[in-house]
Amino acid sequence: MKTPAGPAARRSIADPYRSYDADGNLISRNEVPYLNELKPATYSYDAAGRKARVTQTRNFTEYFAGGRGLVINVFTNSETYDGDGQVARFVRAWTVNGSNGTDFPVTAYYLRSTVLGGRMISEYSGQGLLNTSYAYAGDERVGQFTATYNHTAMTTSWRFADPVTSDEFLSASTGAYESQSTLDPNGVDVGLSDPFPPDGSGNDTGGDFDPTAKLRALESNGAQCLINGTQLMNCMFVG
Repeated sequence: MKTPAGPAARRSIADPYRSYDADGNLISRNEVPYLNELKPATYSYDAAGRKARVTQTRNFTEYFAGGRGLVINVFTNSETYDGDGQVARFVRAWTVNGSNGTDFPVTAYYLRSTVLGGRMISEYSGQGLLNTSYAYAGDERVGQFTATYNHTAMTTSWRFADPVTSDEFLSASTGAYESQSTLDPNGVDVGLSDPFPPDGSGNDTGGDFDPTAKLRALESNGAQCLINGTQLMNCMFVG
């Protein structure tokens, strides 16, 4: 591996919990050192430079009647691509001392639409059950319908995306805040802790900040908004 240079080197220096290769690919991530005995997550890529696998290990001592023992958990996510370079299968694996954890591995297959330019419209389990369907307005994904754990009902979420950064926020069908994804320049979710806060974010220290506080406050009163960076746009209240 080449020594990181340019932007990759600057990212690694500014954020000691993440490291990148010379091509800007994330190769190691550890949000908080040794949190719950988790070791840094490691990323690998295929020959085309696409993310193929991420693995994280957790070692801890488990105490039980009559003694104690070392437990080694290994969490692995892997992706397989189709002939168009799109992810067609995603597998989540979890092993405990070399044996598969209960209900693992979990496999998801993605159904894509040629009419929508290869965009994902449905996700199925390894057993062929529908997990999620997606709704679009033109080219933009605006909603998703997700099956409950036992596949007896569907829940609805609405998606609001930043057209520049692709950051996204999900709200329930009632408009209540559900979750968010804040992406770094490589498309990696950095959560709410941003080592490179944008100018005007209101955070002078460069520590943690929450750009969605105002969004959640509005949505809790029934509003639905689009967001551009940290600026709310096109807020409207719905019944």
